Amino acid sequence: METILFYFFIVIGGVLLFLYLFFAIIVYYCIHSTVKTGFVKLLEPTLSPEENIRFQGVNGWADDNGFYHVGFFQIPFIPAIAGWENPEKSSFLIQYFYPQNLNNVGIYFEFYTLFDNNLILETGNNRDGILLPVPAGYYMQQFPTGREIWQAHKHPNNHPMLNALLNLPMACKELEKIWELHNDSIRYLTEYGGVRLTPFHPNLTWDDVASTDPAVETQSTAFEVFQNSCVYNICHYIRSLPFYPLRGFYWYFYRRNFWVNKTIQEQVEMGRLFLPQHLPSGYEKYFVMWSPENNQKTLNN
Repeated sequence: METILFYFFIVIGGVLLFLYLFFAIIVYYCIHSTVKTGFVKLLEPTLSPEENIRFQGVNGWADDNGFYHVGFFQIPFIPAIAGWENPEKSSFLIQYFYPQNLNNVGIYFEFYTLFDNNLILETGNNRDGILLPVPAGYYMQQFPTGREIWQAHKHPNNHPMLNALLNLPMACKELEKIWELHNDSIRYLTEYGGVRLTPFHPNLTWDDVASTDPAVETQSTAFEVFQNSCVYNICHYIRSLPFYPLRGFYWYFYRRNFWVNKTIQEQVEMGRLFLPQHLPSGYEKYFVMWSPENNQKTLNN
């Protein structure tokens, strides 16, 4: 009996060690690949018919709420991302199109708002959005839309296009809910954190960016600069953590499951986050506006 237990624990230990090392390799590869490429413009995005239905649904909501579409982008492991801007609210909206082989059901998106001193608020409906740690001054909250909810709004025959159409009413409700939670946290941070929204100039239209004029095509949209800044700063912060690849196991099984469904106010009250006036000194080094030069420095570190 003791021999059986011994080998049982050996096997369990081996499996856990394999998973631990597997997540370490994945985290290292993901961070390095993401900071190396960042957000890349897609001049000719290839969306499937059902993805286009989902995009049109979100785009309709965005138009009604002061966001205008600035284009499609790509980052490692996510083939396409749609982006919108709302300069009046100092906010951005992104929609993710995950690889088809994940058999993804649902519509996933995130809102971002930029405050003075480059402080950022992010709110989304995907638990994977909170998987990785972020530096102090980056306020993140995720309220996942349960897969069972999307499953309840799909066609009985699981037809992709019909699923997309049936997802749209639920998606609009989710957009309203997440946008309201996002605005609640904006009010909390401005009232109790003493921060102000940072206006940005409306960028060129997507048609201008896609112009054949080389002088125009090399210009970056506000959305692209902002998102690349987020990628650069988060990856720079993660790479500063000792033995960061070995933390992937903890991040995946703990953060993405126990850090969700908590508002910024609740996280501050729990001691997970600090209000802007109480941020630790030196946090500014992780809030640098993106540029190819800064990105290369991160790769070299």
